[in-house]
Amino acid sequence: MEKRPPRPLLYCGIVGGLCSGSATIGAVAGHQLAASVPVIVGVTLGAIIPIYFATLIARQKKQRTLMVNALFGAILVLLAVPELDSLALLILPLIVAAITMVVDQRKKSDA
Repeated sequence: MEKRPPRPLLYCGIVGGLCSGSATIGAVAGHQLAASVPVIVGVTLGAIIPIYFATLIARQKKQRTLMVNALFGAILVLLAVPELDSLALLILPLIVAAITMVVDQRKKSDA
Protein backbone atom coordinates (compact mmCIF):
# COMPACT_ATOMS: atom_id res chain seq x y z
CA MET A 1 0.00 0.00 0.00
CA GLU A 2 1.22 3.42 -0.82
CA LYS A 3 -0.62 5.33 1.89
CA ARG A 4 -2.52 4.56 5.06
CA PRO A 5 -6.25 4.00 4.79
CA PRO A 6 -8.25 7.06 5.96
CA ARG A 7 -9.82 5.06 8.83
CA PRO A 8 -7.35 2.33 9.86
CA LEU A 9 -9.53 0.96 12.65
CA LEU A 10 -12.51 0.57 10.33
CA TYR A 11 -10.30 -0.93 7.61
CA CYS A 12 -8.76 -3.48 10.01
CA GLY A 13 -12.19 -4.29 11.43
CA ILE A 14 -13.68 -4.95 8.00
CA VAL A 15 -10.72 -7.02 6.80
CA GLY A 16 -10.59 -8.95 10.09
CA GLY A 17 -14.35 -9.52 10.02
CA LEU A 18 -14.30 -10.80 6.46
CA CYS A 19 -11.36 -13.13 7.16
CA SER A 20 -12.95 -14.41 10.37
CA GLY A 21 -16.31 -14.87 8.69
CA SER A 22 -14.94 -16.81 5.75
CA ALA A 23 -12.76 -18.94 8.06
CA THR A 24 -15.77 -19.74 10.25
CA ILE A 25 -17.93 -20.68 7.25
CA GLY A 26 -15.12 -22.86 5.88
CA ALA A 27 -14.57 -24.56 9.24
CA VAL A 28 -18.27 -25.30 9.71
CA ALA A 29 -18.62 -26.58 6.14
CA GLY A 30 -15.48 -28.71 6.50
CA HIS A 31 -16.72 -30.15 9.78
CA GLN A 32 -20.08 -31.05 8.24
CA LEU A 33 -18.56 -32.55 5.07
CA ALA A 34 -15.72 -34.41 6.77
CA ALA A 35 -17.81 -37.51 7.42
CA SER A 36 -18.96 -37.76 3.81
CA VAL A 37 -15.53 -38.05 2.17
CA PRO A 38 -13.20 -41.07 2.30
CA VAL A 39 -10.38 -40.92 4.86
CA ILE A 40 -7.63 -40.64 2.24
CA VAL A 41 -9.38 -37.67 0.57
CA GLY A 42 -9.70 -35.88 3.92
CA VAL A 43 -6.05 -36.45 4.76
CA THR A 44 -4.99 -35.33 1.29
CA LEU A 45 -7.01 -32.12 1.58
CA GLY A 46 -5.54 -31.50 5.01
CA ALA A 47 -2.01 -31.99 3.70
CA ILE A 48 -2.26 -29.79 0.60
CA ILE A 49 -1.23 -26.54 2.29
CA PRO A 50 1.78 -27.92 4.22
CA ILE A 51 2.98 -29.77 1.11
CA TYR A 52 2.61 -26.61 -0.98
CA PHE A 53 4.66 -24.52 1.43
CA ALA A 54 7.21 -27.30 1.95
CA THR A 55 7.84 -27.53 -1.79
CA LEU A 56 8.20 -23.76 -2.06
CA ILE A 57 10.64 -23.56 0.83
CA ALA A 58 12.54 -26.70 -0.24
CA ARG A 59 13.62 -24.90 -3.41
CA GLN A 60 15.59 -22.50 -1.25
CA LYS A 61 19.11 -23.41 -0.26
CA LYS A 62 18.58 -22.66 3.44
CA GLN A 63 17.13 -25.49 5.51
CA ARG A 64 16.74 -27.64 2.39
CA THR A 65 17.22 -30.92 4.28
CA LEU A 66 14.56 -29.96 6.80
CA MET A 67 12.00 -29.08 4.16
CA VAL A 68 12.67 -32.14 2.01
CA ASN A 69 12.32 -34.16 5.21
CA ALA A 70 8.93 -32.52 5.90
CA LEU A 71 7.74 -33.16 2.35
CA PHE A 72 8.88 -36.78 2.45
CA GLY A 73 7.15 -37.25 5.82
CA ALA A 74 3.92 -35.70 4.55
CA ILE A 75 3.83 -38.01 1.53
CA LEU A 76 4.49 -41.06 3.69
CA VAL A 77 1.75 -40.02 6.10
CA LEU A 78 -0.73 -39.91 3.22
CA LEU A 79 0.27 -43.39 2.13
CA ALA A 80 0.17 -44.87 5.64
CA VAL A 81 -3.17 -43.46 6.80
CA PRO A 82 -5.26 -46.42 5.55
CA GLU A 83 -3.21 -48.83 7.72
CA LEU A 84 -2.23 -46.69 10.72
CA ASP A 85 -5.13 -44.20 10.78
CA SER A 86 -4.29 -41.14 12.92
CA LEU A 87 -1.16 -42.80 14.34
CA ALA A 88 0.48 -42.14 10.97
CA LEU A 89 0.72 -38.45 11.94
CA LEU A 90 2.71 -39.36 15.07
CA ILE A 91 4.84 -42.31 13.98
CA LEU A 92 5.99 -41.55 10.43
CA PRO A 93 7.44 -38.06 11.02
CA LEU A 94 9.49 -39.51 13.87
CA ILE A 95 10.76 -42.32 11.64
CA VAL A 96 11.68 -39.90 8.85
CA ALA A 97 13.43 -37.59 11.33
CA ALA A 98 15.40 -40.51 12.79
CA ILE A 99 16.51 -41.65 9.33
CA THR A 100 17.57 -38.10 8.47
CA MET A 101 19.58 -37.80 11.68
CA VAL A 102 21.38 -41.10 10.99
CA VAL A 103 22.20 -40.05 7.43
CA ASP A 104 23.46 -36.63 8.60
CA GLN A 105 25.65 -38.23 11.29
CA ARG A 106 27.16 -40.64 8.75
CA LYS A 107 27.90 -37.77 6.37
CA LYS A 108 29.63 -35.83 9.15
CA SER A 109 31.67 -38.85 10.26
CA ASP A 110 32.77 -39.60 6.67
CA ALA A 111 33.89 -36.01 6.11
